[in-house]
Amino acid sequence: MKFFVYIFFFFSIQVSFGQIIYKPVFINQCKKEVEASVIWNLSDSTGFHGTEDFTPIQVKVPKSGTYNLNIESDDPILINIPNQPLVIDTIFLQKIRLETYLIGPPYSEYYDCQTLANGKIVDNYSNGSIRIRGTFEKGQPTDSVFSYYRSGQISQIFIPLRKKWKQTTYFPNGQIKSVNDTKERYYKDYYQSGQLHHDALWSKNNRSRVKTYDENGILQSSRNHNKIKRFNTKNVLVQEMKRRETRVLKRIFTFNKNKSSNRYYKYVWKSYDSKGIIQREVLFSRYSSCCRSTFPDTIVLVRKHEFDKVILYKKGKEHTKIDFESVPKAKEYEQKMVLYKKVGDKWIRREESESRDIHDYIIDFRDQWEN
Repeated sequence: MKFFVYIFFFFSIQVSFGQIIYKPVFINQCKKEVEASVIWNLSDSTGFHGTEDFTPIQVKVPKSGTYNLNIESDDPILINIPNQPLVIDTIFLQKIRLETYLIGPPYSEYYDCQTLANGKIVDNYSNGSIRIRGTFEKGQPTDSVFSYYRSGQISQIFIPLRKKWKQTTYFPNGQIKSVNDTKERYYKDYYQSGQLHHDALWSKNNRSRVKTYDENGILQSSRNHNKIKRFNTKNVLVQEMKRRETRVLKRIFTFNKNKSSNRYYKYVWKSYDSKGIIQREVLFSRYSSCCRSTFPDTIVLVRKHEFDKVILYKKGKEHTKIDFESVPKAKEYEQKMVLYKKVGDKWIRREESESRDIHDYIIDFRDQWEN
């Protein structure tokens, strides 16, 4: 009797101190046998568990609750681990798979085990609930494809639309997570509360308009092809970047097809403090071989040779200007940084530097009056 009391006490201590062992048994539905050496781990809001080994037999988790079971190329499975010392779980590996190919014109197709999906097919979890169901012909869906969480709650609906498609995903509580419609050319995703997070539209030539919101519905940023704005939690503009393409005619009328996609942009990047007072204005130039050239997020992403001019402000007034000059050196040209100070209404040349890091100077100057 004492032995069983000790065992019960031991397991109780394990659970109390987070000693819960989760041990999945993976079943290959195509081969109808246990699958060994499966790469997997668990994750929750605190991070990942079981990453010390690619193919762990079991994983220790800190507490009971809901986890994502991440399995190789399968979609994550939402599982609930109860408060007991050892949890052994049977997991059916996914048999209906979507394979996407990026070679040549990108395309995708569904497989049922090792063959292209044909007819009505249902893929189940080990508890009997449906994982995926749909109707296919030669690997392509002919109707909506439905995916579900292990609990039975819908997780995704994929609707084919004549070479286009619409995909809606859901949170475990049934709230819409995202909508991607390639026919109507829009994408939206949401916080679990239902509040809109991203709202994107794009045109036939892939020009997009994107807005992001925080969990309270306050606009965080807005962006289109030529302009981006960022706001703080009080809806005050803190950053604004505009660009315009230069050398347009040269790009359009070139006889070299490889150069016809080359684009040159002039950028103006303004930064403001929390009250909307200007702090910095950066002018730089950038070359891109793709029309989807992105806007930099931080000043260090602007490379040294791209800078044209920088104006730094104190209390909303111009204080320091940085210009750049190319000077000959050893049969080549080197960029030199020249500092000017504003005295009255005039810029006075004060300092030249060949080695000083422009990024460090801008950051140090900002910190001088912010701290």
